Amino acid sequence: MVLPLGGKHIARSLLGSTAVVAAVVGFAAQEAVKNMFAGLQLSIYKPFDVGSRVEFEDGTTGVIESMNLRHVVVSLLDTTKAIIPNSSANSMRVISYSYGEVPRSAIFKFPVSYDCDVDKAKEIIRQTICGCPLTLNEDKYDERVPNSRCVYFLSLEDSALIMGATVRFPSHYKSEVVKDEINTSLFKALKAAGIEIPYNKMDVSITNKA
Repeated sequence: MVLPLGGKHIARSLLGSTAVVAAVVGFAAQEAVKNMFAGLQLSIYKPFDVGSRVEFEDGTTGVIESMNLRHVVVSLLDTTKAIIPNSSANSMRVISYSYGEVPRSAIFKFPVSYDCDVDKAKEIIRQTICGCPLTLNEDKYDERVPNSRCVYFLSLEDSALIMGATVRFPSHYKSEVVKDEINTSLFKALKAAGIEIPYNKMDVSITNKA
């Protein structure tokens, strides 16, 4: 059954539809304006920039890949992308690991055997770290100046002596890349020098009873 609509019904229906459309457009425009102004603030005050390593208040962590007047694109640790509206990015607390190009640092610990020459092990570790092209550590060790040391004998564990070092590196390098470079180079250097890197092992003895 078809119900004919009079002129008033049609007009009322059109007015209702227009009001809904206007409300939707108005809301969208409001959000667009908020993101635009937030984008301008981000570009002016630069709490972060393209290439910065950041961690947002909501837990989003990664590298800023791009920025525009609507949103910020963050490349996450698993290489997926997070799209964050500028208004949200501008209002959230953010930890920047690249702000002002302040160098970053990481603590490394290296186990060596009880039978090794401790001074020799420390020297190899120091030279490897200072010679790595990804680090900012400088070889300025002076045995007369205690604070010039960058490698330390930290502790005696059950099966190893623990050496430690604080490695400084530029903020634009991923910490995973620096750790890979240092660990790989140091493993090879210690092995070449005949310094044992201890590891847990189990000896199994089987006795046959007649």
